[in-house]
Amino acid sequence: RIRIYSGGIVVKYLTTKLILTLFLLGAFSSCEDDPNDLPKLKINIFGYASGEFTPSLPTFDDAAKLSLKISDPQTGAITSEKVFDIAKGSGQLPALDFAENIRLNVDVVDGAGVVLASGATPIFDFTPELSARDFRVQVQRVKTFAPYGSVVIDRATNGRKYDQSVFDYRSESKSWLGRIGHQSALLSDGRVLVVGGGDPIAGSSAGGTPSFRNLYDDVQIFDPETGYFSNLDYNDATGERAGTEKLSAPVVFHTLSAIGDDRFIVVGGYTKKVDQLRPVNTIHVIDMNKPVGERVKLMLANDGSSVTLLRGRAYHSATYRASDKKLIIAGGIGPASTTEALKTFEIIDVETQSAGEDTFDLQAPRARHAATLLADGTIWLSGGLHEDNVIRTTESISGDSSTEEGKMEIGRFGHAAFIPKGNVGLLTVVGGFTNTDGTATSTYEFAKLGRGDFSSDTSWNLPDKRGGIDFIELANGEVLLFGGANKGEDTRDDVVRLNFKGLAESSPFETATEGKGIDERFQPSVTMLTSGRILVIGGSSLLDGNAAALDSAEVYNP
Repeated sequence: RIRIYSGGIVVKYLTTKLILTLFLLGAFSSCEDDPNDLPKLKINIFGYASGEFTPSLPTFDDAAKLSLKISDPQTGAITSEKVFDIAKGSGQLPALDFAENIRLNVDVVDGAGVVLASGATPIFDFTPELSARDFRVQVQRVKTFAPYGSVVIDRATNGRKYDQSVFDYRSESKSWLGRIGHQSALLSDGRVLVVGGGDPIAGSSAGGTPSFRNLYDDVQIFDPETGYFSNLDYNDATGERAGTEKLSAPVVFHTLSAIGDDRFIVVGGYTKKVDQLRPVNTIHVIDMNKPVGERVKLMLANDGSSVTLLRGRAYHSATYRASDKKLIIAGGIGPASTTEALKTFEIIDVETQSAGEDTFDLQAPRARHAATLLADGTIWLSGGLHEDNVIRTTESISGDSSTEEGKMEIGRFGHAAFIPKGNVGLLTVVGGFTNTDGTATSTYEFAKLGRGDFSSDTSWNLPDKRGGIDFIELANGEVLLFGGANKGEDTRDDVVRLNFKGLAESSPFETATEGKGIDERFQPSVTMLTSGRILVIGGSSLLDGNAAALDSAEVYNP
């Protein structure tokens, strides 16, 4: 229940179960302003606790207070904050001035001020031109996974209920859309782009290349405000796929690169030809600024012909160099063999939408390697595979030439590689597979550009062995490792948090294992939302004892 005041809002709730609808009013020019004429921001809170969704704030043990905070996540500035005593049942949030790039955070805290659970809106603008904004905030315990919730119709009761978000099946002829080998990326409005992928057949090792039941050509959009996926190619008027906003062929293990202004480039990947996986040389441009029907297109030259790679590639890397607006496509598996890695890289000129007339040499052939962009535009390639050999070497690409860099102490692929915050040029490689049977390592190593081989120590280890991992760097510099497996027998459903302490410490990283996924997910996509939560989509798991890829999404609260 709500009462609106010119000075802000009054929140009414009962006991520890809060049904909260906030109307945050823009700053008033006078006390006579009619609240009905002002923009309104509506926040609906629901949650996930004890294995189920609740249509309001869940009851959390030891909860004492509710904190509402409006902040600018980019600067850390707090523009409005109020802590409500849950036992009192009401409280008032000060008026919200019009602002851009703000976020509403909801924290449930205990008597000592420790946050037990939290949720947040996406980053949004609150301006006089708005008539209304409406957000749902999913609250869950800190350092836990939860299914991402969306409102669906219960077929048994015909009533509305919260359920886990899944891919958009409208107009799809396929009965299952679970996938690995897809790619995801964040749009400027907080939605998430999901491109391609495939549903693997059980039997391949964690370090091998699976066979697939289905490959997908779709481009789907996930909206965190609703929890819904929607197929970009779906036509609301006809209820069918339009056939205009999809990839030219279904692909898996391709790359998706953000090039600014909600524009993306999709390069290569495997497609199926005569029941075999074959790498393609296609380059697609996804431009979300274009009109409906024109947002997904093959890259075209000035004469209208398709721009393509000189070699088809899968398991390659694609790194956008904003300094010169070039996309560097390195290594990968080519068309000659299923295990032979390419010893070349190609350059796509994003500004002119053109590709080069020749390839450039790498120091070593490599696929399934890591590519790390340094602050000066240098791209550092580490590890990888070639002819079933796991690679120790690393190299850097600057301009259109490559230079040999130091060797890692052990060969690895499917590893994470990043620069710890505040440590310019200090490349960190973590985990990864050490053979194609899927044997993983728990070790990590460090090196600086041009300073020789990597260094490690027997005590420098993660809490467990994992390869095929993804990572997210938080604003405070901590790094979260997601997913991974060891020999396929030990698929990880938790998160490892890495806090860099320095090379002078006996263990440079302080490590902690946290969270437990709703499902085990090997090779999902992982995306940081503007709410500060981390969206995990797809990945392979066991369903009723059979290996399959998941078609659902869950969210981690870091």
